Amino acid sequence: LGLVATSVFGQEPPAVSLNPIAEPYSGPALMKQVVAAIQRHRSVSAKIRHRTDLFGQQLVGSGLYLQQQSTRGLQVRFSLSLKAGDQPAHLLHVCDGRYLWMSDNLDGNQRLSRLDLPTIRRAEKEQGGGPYSYSLGGGLPRLLVNLQRSFAVASPQAVTFQEVPMWALALRWHPQRLRELVPDANLVDEQGRIKTDELPPQFPDRVFLLVGQDDLFPYHIDFRRTESDRGLAVVDARSPSRSVATMELFEVQYNAAIDP
Repeated sequence: LGLVATSVFGQEPPAVSLNPIAEPYSGPALMKQVVAAIQRHRSVSAKIRHRTDLFGQQLVGSGLYLQQQSTRGLQVRFSLSLKAGDQPAHLLHVCDGRYLWMSDNLDGNQRLSRLDLPTIRRAEKEQGGGPYSYSLGGGLPRLLVNLQRSFAVASPQAVTFQEVPMWALALRWHPQRLRELVPDANLVDEQGRIKTDELPPQFPDRVFLLVGQDDLFPYHIDFRRTESDRGLAVVDARSPSRSVATMELFEVQYNAAIDP
């Protein structure tokens, strides 16, 4: 069990066990199905457990995720209550399909802002995109589309997580996509290997997903950073890695009425 979990997740994996069944999907084909599955639902609601470890500061919290289709587009509400040591903090993102309102006090100062998403996405398209803004206001569907677009997906492994059959997926950056998103950083060598030692310390270079075998929902999303002094041409499970940000979703409900 330990060997299997480490081969999928690197260091500090969730408690998973291997299911001896054949995988019917390639990694890219399964990722395509995951994206399609979450886009089919009229609404999704889920509770969240969240952990972030950035710049030596650990934030642990819980919250709520809601998404709902509407005539204006996807409506999303993402709220987190966090703790950094003894200091409480909050984060709230609300999108009505056009505008994204964001409120937080993560650095001790209260901030409130509003973004016009169509304007931002038109600018992104003209400029070739940006490394983080693709998911703004788009909730889990846009996050998954962004991962599908920007990461290579290894073959899935059938596992059991908290007594639920899951697919475990390991993703790593497409070198060409990383070049496009950060063209001035010289993060890819001539052989197409990512220079993990030159990535910013908070920048993840791999992502691990656990998706339900029955509903293809992403119950566990873990952004990880390889701790290595050499570039990696492929995901190397033996290389030590640390979690940068982890989100677990549970008590998931589909197509229930959500009060706008």
